[in-house]
Amino acid sequence: MNTAHAHALPTISLPGATWYRAVDPAFASAAPRPSARPTRFNSGPAVSPSFRLLYFAPDPLTALFEVEALLGSVFTFSIPNPSRGALVVSHSVPPLDIIDLGDPVNRSIVDTTRQEMTGDWRLYRHPSTTPAPTQEIARAVHQAHPAAHAILAPSARNPSVNNLVVFYDRVLNVP
Repeated sequence: MNTAHAHALPTISLPGATWYRAVDPAFASAAPRPSARPTRFNSGPAVSPSFRLLYFAPDPLTALFEVEALLGSVFTFSIPNPSRGALVVSHSVPPLDIIDLGDPVNRSIVDTTRQEMTGDWRLYRHPSTTPAPTQEIARAVHQAHPAAHAILAPSARNPSVNNLVVFYDRVLNVP
């Protein structure tokens, strides 16, 4: 991956649409809130400058797989995870300016692959290691594109779709 080329990624307009999040049932009626913990695209609050992200899936099934509320595969079988209950909530997301890392042409600009974008970022969670490649690219996009609201990126749980990874600080005032 070459994050130095993040500035060359084109910004496109994503039309408003319905996206989904799977959440703990206790928070189903609350407004979406970003995680305070490290995630696939965010090293967490200990890294400076920090930014917060909201994750949305394009369909309810992917949302459940993303939070590990379902076990198995989108291609074969799935069963509910007995230790992780979740409720799928739909959200009307307004039109946003995004960087589309689901597009192979754009991934080639930063010299990355779908495999690298969906790899296991958890191996990088120890403080003595470098950030995961997905965390590096999100940080580079956030810094190189101050007007971008989000990244469209391949789902690690459902490789046939892209998730919407929203820069929370940039959408607070979007109508």
